[in-house]
Amino acid sequence: LRGGYSTYGVIRKKMIDVAFEKFYQQAKAIGFPVGAYWFSTAKTYTEGEAEAKFFYKNCLQGKQFEMPVYIDVEDEHWQAKDKKGVTDAIIGFCEYLEGKGFYVGVYASLSWFNTRIDVSRLKNYTKWVAKWVTSANSKPSVSFSAFDMWQYTDSGKIAGHTVDIDDAFIDFPS
Repeated sequence: LRGGYSTYGVIRKKMIDVAFEKFYQQAKAIGFPVGAYWFSTAKTYTEGEAEAKFFYKNCLQGKQFEMPVYIDVEDEHWQAKDKKGVTDAIIGFCEYLEGKGFYVGVYASLSWFNTRIDVSRLKNYTKWVAKWVTSANSKPSVSFSAFDMWQYTDSGKIAGHTVDIDDAFIDFPS
């Protein structure tokens, strides 16, 4: 579930996703394993940590998650040109939430993992890779250490809604 995001602009306000609480309660009511992510515009360790603090205080605190908590990095304006900065932001985010007891990781497209993130510095965190393909049987090969989740399409259908579809290669709830 998207817990929140940082906005664009000079100030880059932190916002809670208006549907987060409702979706969290609905998923819990039917026993669905829940994870959460934050859409980031952070490009420094301090900014990543600040996003994590806001995320924790406003979305995560007091809740139970069976799936990891991720930072979603793919912002073309703020993060794309600063590989070190975005990697620092990921580490700031992950270290803070790991310190709060969460299993944490990073979500990005395969091209971002390959070119805009220093994956060698992120060995301690789970990775969720987006690489859309025509068949779920064609798991992408990667140039870095293994990933634990794979988003392979944005055209799945559930109850008449178009959704992303992912495969997890780890039984996170267990």
